[in-house]
Order: sequence, then structure tokens, then C-alpha cells
Amino acid sequence: MDPLEAIINEVVNQFADPLAFFRELVQNAIDSGTQEIVISFSYENGTAVMRVDDFGEGMSLDIIQNKLTRLFASGKEDDFTKIGRFGIGFASVFAIKPDFVVVDTARSGEQWRALFSADRTWEVMELDEPREGTCVTVVKKMYESEFRDLEKRALDVIKYWCRFARVPILIDGVDIREPFAVEAPVCVTTHEEETTIVAGFVDQREAKIGYYNRGLTLLETVDSRWRHMTFRIDSRYLEHTLTRDRIRETEHWDRVVEMLDHVHDELLPKQFLTEIQEASHDAPSARWEELMMLLPAIKRNYPNLEKPLADQKIFPTSTGTWVSANTLRLNLKDRKAYLHSDSHVAKDLDAILIIGNPEVHAVATKVFGFQLVRPEEAWIRAIEFGELPRTDRLMRELMELHPKIAEIKFISLAYQGSLVGSEAAIWNPKNERDIHASEWKKSREKRFFQFEFLALNCANTAVYNALEIAQSEPEFAAYVLSKLLLARTGIPTETDDIWMKKVTTRRVARIGQ
Repeated sequence: MDPLEAIINEVVNQFADPLAFFRELVQNAIDSGTQEIVISFSYENGTAVMRVDDFGEGMSLDIIQNKLTRLFASGKEDDFTKIGRFGIGFASVFAIKPDFVVVDTARSGEQWRALFSADRTWEVMELDEPREGTCVTVVKKMYESEFRDLEKRALDVIKYWCRFARVPILIDGVDIREPFAVEAPVCVTTHEEETTIVAGFVDQREAKIGYYNRGLTLLETVDSRWRHMTFRIDSRYLEHTLTRDRIRETEHWDRVVEMLDHVHDELLPKQFLTEIQEASHDAPSARWEELMMLLPAIKRNYPNLEKPLADQKIFPTSTGTWVSANTLRLNLKDRKAYLHSDSHVAKDLDAILIIGNPEVHAVATKVFGFQLVRPEEAWIRAIEFGELPRTDRLMRELMELHPKIAEIKFISLAYQGSLVGSEAAIWNPKNERDIHASEWKKSREKRFFQFEFLALNCANTAVYNALEIAQSEPEFAAYVLSKLLLARTGIPTETDDIWMKKVTTRRVARIGQ
């Protein structure tokens, strides 16, 4: 193969997908100034016919002979109103190995037909009937099943390359275009210097991005220097490489980067602050949850936003108001901030109760360096057990064994969310209704009988059994229960001997009576 033939073949097969020639024809149509493009497919007698019609300025004989049919010849090299730069797009129609290609066009009162054979030889003839714009017809023999597959794949190809085109592209009467937008929780749009950028902040670091010129796809990828930002940019500054596998970094590329930096570094974080503030009112919504779940990624990407975010009232309370992370942090120090709960522990609690999805709060509060829990996870508030056997006998014997005890209560700690549901008892040094979990945890390392107030958990099987035993053997029940309560810290032998002596003496005295 001679060098010229090799170059021609390389140009013809410049795209990985032979059907990408549709993009080149659409690009040429848009550059012609058409206000609409019509693409059609038909099949008859073993022959597939594909047509691309436009209503633009068309081509003269000079353009056909010196531009369309000459590789690398283009009149668009320095014209930013045109998309093409190489003048070689038309050659890609031969990638599907058509039987022939027909180009009908008109300009300045001239009508011409260029007929290209399978071997890429061509001839031009003048047409009698006037027409408007240009029609490219590609003809190829194939089986009907092959045509149906080609038609389906062609639609996908056209949508991929042309779905954001600025002029309608009609296939079977339907405009195949889509809105120029991105899918993201937070989005911005900016227009400047004939450049449109739509961008969004997303949770994942690698995001979809796209580069376009006048709505036609140049490159779509996830390879980006702008983390957590999905975007599409349509700009006159953008150009593709000959093979369309990357963007050319021309003298205009720095301006593109500058505009995208501005969107990523300034517009998106500003928009996030605005939208989370707008979502933080009334009852917590799905939109509010969506934005709150972005906080970890926002913090990673924009660490300077942590302080202004901490001042924003983005946490909803049970009273209908909203508070900031800084307010919660201050109240947490005073044990006055918790997640909302329907537990009895939350009732009459002097604290801020945060409502909304607990999973959202778990993520959000971690960003600000604190954690919210439910009241029942932080406080102990006993409830009534219900009907009990007589308690006076056991109470009397326990107080005889342990003189420091001033009061004994028989309660239940087995409520929903209880921290101490399985405990035998808890101490209460001030006889308060509520005991904080941190104080209870400290008390577990001390002896119960060093404190004045004792609450026995009757929901504990051993405690309830002791109550029943106390109906006939109160001294023995008090002794067994005392050993149970001190099982964690241990009982010195001499103490155990003293207890046994007291219990025996009192039992003998009671039986003797």
C-alpha cells in the first residue's frame, strides 16, 4: 500500500465505531447554519439507505472540489463559529464500506450532486431541480437483520455524540436531544465568553465529566482534576484531537481550566451553603437529608467551609426550631443535647432534642467532631415494676446488714433502650430521678452499700427471686442479695463472716419469737 493510500485509510477509519460518521455529518450540517437536521433510515430490496438532511447554506462546486473531496482542506480552521477544524470528517462515511454515497447540495442558485463510489472515486453533476441545504445519502447492501441492528446502534451513536446539539435533530419525527444538565445534589450553571458550564457536587471523588462544542460531544470521561465535581462544558475554546480520544490543550485550554476552577472552588461551595440553608426549615425533608449526607465530602473538598457550616442552623429540633452545630456542641458539654426519642426518659428532659433521620445525624455530627445519642443512651430513669410481693421484710433485713442505706426502692430498669436492663441494682447518691450514664459507670467499680440510696431492679430474675424468698426467709434473702450485688467487686472473707453471723442471729431471734 502506497503512503497516500495508507493515510486515506487511516482517515476513513479514524473512529473506533464506524457509525461515528453520523456525528461528522451532523457537525457539518450545524456549521452550514441549518436550523434543523433530519436523519432517516429505510430498507428495501436488500438495500439500506441512510440520509442526513440539513437546510443550511449548502456547497458550491468550488467547495465540493476543493474542500469536500480534498483531505485536510477546511475553511473553518480559524473560525470559532464552526466546530470542525480538520476538513476530514466527511471521509469517515466510508468506514462502513458503503456501496455508494450521494451528496446533493445547493448554494447561490447552483444545485449539485457528488456521487462517490465504493472505491472512493467520485464525479459531480449539476441538478436541474432547485433544493435547499445539503442531503448526504449513504447506501449499502445488507440483510434486513443487519439493517435493524445498524439502525438501533446508529440511534445510540447519534444520541451519544449529538444529544446536546443546539439545533433540533429529528429521527422519525422525534427530536433526540436532551437538556444540557448534570445529575447531582447541588448544581450550578454559568454562561460566559460563549461558554456554558453546568456542574454539580457529588459524593464520589470520581465523577462523570463531558466536553462539548456547540452541543456536540468531544469527550466524556471520569478522568478529572476536579474532585467531587461532575460537569459538562460547552465552549468555543474546546477542540478534540484527530482521533477524538482527548481534548487538545491549545492556547485556549488555560482559559477553560480557569473557568472550571472558578466553578469548583467558588460557585459550588457557595451554592451548597445556600441550598442547605434553604432546606433547613419547617420539618426535615428528603432534600435536607440529601444535602446533609454530603457533609463529609464537602469537608474533604472544602475544609474552609467547616466554620461557616458550624454556624448555620441546619439541625432540626422537636420544638420546630433549628440550631447550629456550635449550639449543639455547647449544649453537649452541659448534657443538654440529644437525638429525639419517644422513650419516657426524654419526657420533661431539660435538653435540645434533635429530630430527623438518625443515620443522617450520625454522618453530619461526625463532621463537626461530636456525637449525638438518644436520652435513654445517656440517662437512667427507672420505671414502676408493677405488682410485687411484700418488700418490707427484705428491705428491713438489708438495712440491718448495711446501716449506711437510708432508702431502698423496688423498681424496673427493663424499659426500651435501657442501658441497665440486666443490672441487679443501681445506686443513687442524691436520690435523684435521673442518673447519668457516666456516673453509673463509675459507680459499678464501687460497693453498693457505701451509698445511702439503693434501687433494686425487680425485672432482674435474681432480685425477684430474692423477694419471693424473703416472704419466708427474709434474713437469708438479704444475705444472698448482698452477695449478688457485690459479686463484681468481691467480698472480703471477714465481711462475709460478719454478715452470716448477723443473719443467723436475727433469724434465730425471729423464729424464737
